Amino acid sequence: MALYGSAPVMYAIHSNDKRQQVSGFVWLNPSDTFMKLERADAGESPSNLRTWWTSESGIIDVVCLVGPTPSDVSRQFHHLFGLAPLPPLWSLGKHQCRWNYWDEEDVTQISKQYDTHDIPLDVVWLDIEHTDGKKYFTWNPSSFPSPSKMMDVISKAKRKLVTIVDPHIKKDHSYSLYRELCNPNLSIQKVVWPRNKDIRDIGDVEESVTFEGWCWPGACIYPDFTNPQMRETWANQVRFENYNGCTPDVFTGNDMNEPSVFNGPEVTCPGDLIHPFQNIEHRNVHNLYGMYMQRGTYEGHLARDPSSRPFVLTRSFFIGSHRFGAIWTGDNDASWDHLRMSLPMLMALALSGNSFVGADVGGFFRHPERELIVRWYQLASLTYPFFRQHAHEHSPRREPWLWDEEALGLIRQAIQVRYKLLPYLYTIFADFHRGGSPVLRPLWWEFLQDQVCHHDAIPVEESVMVGDALLVRSVHKPLAQQRSVKVYLPTGAHSGWYEFTSGRFFAAGWHSVELNINSIPAFWRSGLIVPFKETLRRSSEWTFQDPFTLVVFVDPSKGMAKGDLYIDDYKTNQYKTGDFIDVQLEFSAGILSQARVLGSLRTNVSTRVESIKIVGLREQPSSAVLSEDDVDTAQLEVSSKRVPTETAQQVHAASVYEAVIHNPGIILGSHRGWKIRLGTYSKSPGRKRTRRLVLKTHYGCLSREFVYVLRGA
Repeated sequence: MALYGSAPVMYAIHSNDKRQQVSGFVWLNPSDTFMKLERADAGESPSNLRTWWTSESGIIDVVCLVGPTPSDVSRQFHHLFGLAPLPPLWSLGKHQCRWNYWDEEDVTQISKQYDTHDIPLDVVWLDIEHTDGKKYFTWNPSSFPSPSKMMDVISKAKRKLVTIVDPHIKKDHSYSLYRELCNPNLSIQKVVWPRNKDIRDIGDVEESVTFEGWCWPGACIYPDFTNPQMRETWANQVRFENYNGCTPDVFTGNDMNEPSVFNGPEVTCPGDLIHPFQNIEHRNVHNLYGMYMQRGTYEGHLARDPSSRPFVLTRSFFIGSHRFGAIWTGDNDASWDHLRMSLPMLMALALSGNSFVGADVGGFFRHPERELIVRWYQLASLTYPFFRQHAHEHSPRREPWLWDEEALGLIRQAIQVRYKLLPYLYTIFADFHRGGSPVLRPLWWEFLQDQVCHHDAIPVEESVMVGDALLVRSVHKPLAQQRSVKVYLPTGAHSGWYEFTSGRFFAAGWHSVELNINSIPAFWRSGLIVPFKETLRRSSEWTFQDPFTLVVFVDPSKGMAKGDLYIDDYKTNQYKTGDFIDVQLEFSAGILSQARVLGSLRTNVSTRVESIKIVGLREQPSSAVLSEDDVDTAQLEVSSKRVPTETAQQVHAASVYEAVIHNPGIILGSHRGWKIRLGTYSKSPGRKRTRRLVLKTHYGCLSREFVYVLRGA
């Protein structure tokens, strides 16, 4: 599996008897770079690691990030290299792609079939065959004669379209972009050495010509994206007036931008080509090429509609690419091994500043077996920030409804879970945007003092934290080979973990988890509050007016939890002007409250909470009362039940309870200081169980409280 970009960043964990610390190292060289890591010899401390770094050209330019915590290193990295923009919510939803959907009917049917099978979808993709003879920013007149009408169907479903645009420009004098790039200042040049000079003569070069390489369209020329003028020329191609048939719901994916040259050495540009801007050899800027292309595309989207957040995907990248969009890992294989490798690859990219990352679900090459596609969806829906299924043109179609009923149901379930999690994922991305904390985190990033997370392959490469709350363990073997997996749940200030689907409580440490085809191991960290949206819609935009569900995962040993929820209009740049709210929630001593509100939300989206689920209570709740500004205003409907734990001793209590508060009537971000107070059953020795029920009646400005003591078995 190839990575098509370079992000030479290294984290180091420094251990001593008392504490663990982290530092970072950045090698700022965009030429061909080799890094070697050598582990300790026999008899040496396992912490004795050595690294060697060398690059083909350029200077030694390094940055040391002193930490001392992982979050400090991430923050220091982004202080130097910039913070990422906040992606639109739709880009975190489900993307459906293949090389290629062949015509307008094919595209609209994909959208309609997702609706027919009750599967949410946000984006349909078109690969290079949608163009007129692989001339980018054009449409095939036979198969896509009316792209605007096709987009009417897509937009009516509140979905988006992404078209693939590659950097190689077809040599065709009827192609306006080719004619424009024949300007030698805008395209990569090839030096022509005069034949009448001695080979030892290193004097001035007399001539250069525009470089021609071979790629999908045949003979092509390649833009010099290091030139700001070229990036502006490229950005202009995205404008509605220049990209015929393009609408505000059409966005861009940049592929083949290493750049790929089929007849070049190592299938890319020769190192001695010249970028006319600053007259520099390609070898010196090779790893920057993809980032500069993505930047030009990003700036084009921003220029065509300054109010809308751009989305640009790239295959090639360098340090700093996170400022211009998303990255995927390129052409992977439909194999269990590539499923396994995807998780550590994405974690490594996230540590290098690139959190908006993903791998092709199901593999690009070949066709996945049934169990593999199910497992891939189950992992990707929980952990891939960029969540797209993609496939090669010679592989069979693999849309979800083409599998058998059971597989379809499991894929649908995985995608639906993704959409329920979108409020949590969006909040994590807001944190990444503001401070640089990665969306995906190796376990050691979050639990540095737990040394098991430093060395063992299961917590290091096969498990991941999604934000600070969700731990996911990958399953990368078929059930015929593996009926259970070991899971490590890290230790820390929290007392344990809640299983993702059942709510069953687990203590920190090693566990053996039995597997089935319905799900993969995932756990919520105790002591945190997580937002969801339970109502399922056709796409994320349909959920803007839907209420939230808050799930409080109480730390049973402390009776406490806290969490954040970020809300804005999900799609424009108004958040940059303060049009958002960031709500901090706290649960302590049986009281849930809104502890802090940042920002002020002016846009028309829902901030209502429809239900609150509280898991891990030490005592069974009997009532719930809403108060605003310290005045009790409503008696709330509450139901509760006892939930299983792995063993009673692990939670320091004989029982753990779960409560659900229905229709609490709270508005997040409200300036009225609301609180929800739980009442509990009480027990007296030798007496039947009693509970205290408080009811309030209101008569104009007067109110009266009635207290009843209810006795029963």
